[in-house]
Amino acid sequence: MCFSVASSRAQDHGVGRRSPIGTNVAGVGPFATQWDFVDLMKGANPWVYDGGPKAGQPAPVDALGNPLLQPGEKANTLLRLKLVDATQRRIPDYPAGQYTITWEGSGQFALSGDGDYQYVTAGGPGSRTFTAATGHDTLFLRIDSSPANNRLRNIRVLMPGYGPGEAGDGQPFHQVFLDRTVKPFGSLRFMDWANANGTTHNAWSQRTRDRANQYTVDAGVPIEQQLRLASRSQGDVWFCMPARASDDYVTKFAQAALYGIDAAGNPYTSAQANPAIPPVPADRKIYVEYANEVWNRDFEGFKYVTQQALAAGLNPQGLDQDFAKQWAAEMRRDFDAWKAVFNAAHQGDRIRRVAAIQAGNRFISPILLKELTAGGAPQFDVISPAFYVGVDSGAYDASTTKDKIIDDLFAGLEAAVDPRMTTFLPGTPFQVRGPAGDWLLWKQFADQYGVELIAYEGGQHVTTGSYSVPWYDDYMAAQRDPRMYDFYSAWLEAIFETVGADGVSVFSSVAPISQWGAWGYLEFQDQPDAEAPKYRAIMDYARARGDFDLNGWYNAADIDMLRAAAGTPPTGDRAMFDLNDDGMISEQDVEFLVQHRLGATIGDFNLDGRCDGGDLGDVLANYGRAGDWRRGDANGDGRTDGSDLLLWQRHASFGDFAAAGLAVPEPRTLTGSAALFVACLINGGHVRDCLRARQAP
Repeated sequence: MCFSVASSRAQDHGVGRRSPIGTNVAGVGPFATQWDFVDLMKGANPWVYDGGPKAGQPAPVDALGNPLLQPGEKANTLLRLKLVDATQRRIPDYPAGQYTITWEGSGQFALSGDGDYQYVTAGGPGSRTFTAATGHDTLFLRIDSSPANNRLRNIRVLMPGYGPGEAGDGQPFHQVFLDRTVKPFGSLRFMDWANANGTTHNAWSQRTRDRANQYTVDAGVPIEQQLRLASRSQGDVWFCMPARASDDYVTKFAQAALYGIDAAGNPYTSAQANPAIPPVPADRKIYVEYANEVWNRDFEGFKYVTQQALAAGLNPQGLDQDFAKQWAAEMRRDFDAWKAVFNAAHQGDRIRRVAAIQAGNRFISPILLKELTAGGAPQFDVISPAFYVGVDSGAYDASTTKDKIIDDLFAGLEAAVDPRMTTFLPGTPFQVRGPAGDWLLWKQFADQYGVELIAYEGGQHVTTGSYSVPWYDDYMAAQRDPRMYDFYSAWLEAIFETVGADGVSVFSSVAPISQWGAWGYLEFQDQPDAEAPKYRAIMDYARARGDFDLNGWYNAADIDMLRAAAGTPPTGDRAMFDLNDDGMISEQDVEFLVQHRLGATIGDFNLDGRCDGGDLGDVLANYGRAGDWRRGDANGDGRTDGSDLLLWQRHASFGDFAAAGLAVPEPRTLTGSAALFVACLINGGHVRDCLRARQAP
């Protein structure tokens, strides 16, 4: 018998399972309250003429977004707009403190807002600081003059702590954004960063360049920045392909995700030792989605699919069979391009093809899934509806209270998971008996197709359409009410426990409340937890599922935290450790975490889903010493010893070692008692007998 006993600690990179709770990353813009990029220019409005007959019209810019002004012309851009809600509460949408402006070129420009004003005459590259006293006033930049032979360009407005020579110098992302919006989640969906709803670009040359000054453009945030954030996170990534993207574009995007991007902006076509822009780390899954909500007539995906269907000789009349046929064709084209690139590198299993559907449409969604099935096999890996809960706001009036709104949300959640059976799609090829609740229906479809069910978006879905509706204040109050914590807790419980879904990407990360919705689980990036019931509910639910340190992973650190709390009452902050709800914190909770969250067994110390020689190596390498889970302490007594070996052997499958063809050092390559122990096991001995041989004088 042949199996490896080498310690697996050298491979200890993110071992475990990612949290099934992901997040949508909110878009950039002057109205944004998310501190994603430390340079405020990235979210500034496109430049417009300032004054004169062209006032307010778009100003000409070069490929990187620098204004190309003629003598006598001025241009301005809005960096941040003062946000005030209906209660006159100011929303802090950027950090207060000392900012640094840097630039190249010469000319005159002015920056004003938040209690400070800077008028700068530039004769070459330079920098200047200014103070934003509050973090919630309008910030405005105006270029008054700039010579054609040395135009002002590459202007940056850097947040406090990120200027030249400061601690964060050179970092693209704000640390608070990384800590609160990125770190706790198991996946990042880049739909808004990609401007997937509205972008019309289709060629690789049309994408936003990495060095672009502003990302509030048609093609959205550069792919390079999406890759950078993927590398800074521990989560899987979810890319939305532009609806009109050419085959060449999609192939290059896939190559960029697999190999990275060079300094000229071209994807590598093979692995590089030191890529200029790193690829998505090799241990991550990549979810690939065609556009976003193609069924939505206001979005570019619907328009493009309709055009392509007509060009193909079909006759779509809204969301019908012909539309679904073309929709499926566009999806397959993108899926095939990604799979081809990754299959060639023997990494095709990393790609998860997302069939995003309209959750409430029991007609078009099943037709789409059928069109995506060839020879009985689905050409997708994930069915992805949105798990939103809405209300009948048309019935709301001046008597509507915040409690009424939240009560209606709870009623809507109950309807979404109603298990009663109903007949749907009469008169179509899909006359099927299914549950009344849409979420359960799509779980039924996912099980029938043998694929995962992961919601691309979800949360409460209440909008007013106007700031003047008489119930607007109650709408705002409901979003901040403590009962919203209860709703989001129940919403997550319904998704994972009642429906049995495989994941959800919460919509969205950080956004203020407005007439268009209250999508952010945070209203602003550094909103205190006590004021953010949605965020607290999501974090607490993640902890209660076993991600105790909120790093987007179930891993050995969570096991050790749980064991450290064993024997204490599950009260207060320790309540999260009682995973099996038996009123105690014990080894049974450890078994629940290992089996149900990590998909492993006691003795699988490297959490790779196999109890094998690599795990035995962890025990032997640390035998007789203080231990934790990764050092072979299977029973949680703080030491790695013979009792841990007994637990390892109880769960180990020696036949799997040979079947897996694992590389194995012969006993003669080991030394002393370790060699005796391994030789004994290889010859079929029991751990107790082998330990006696190891411990013999």
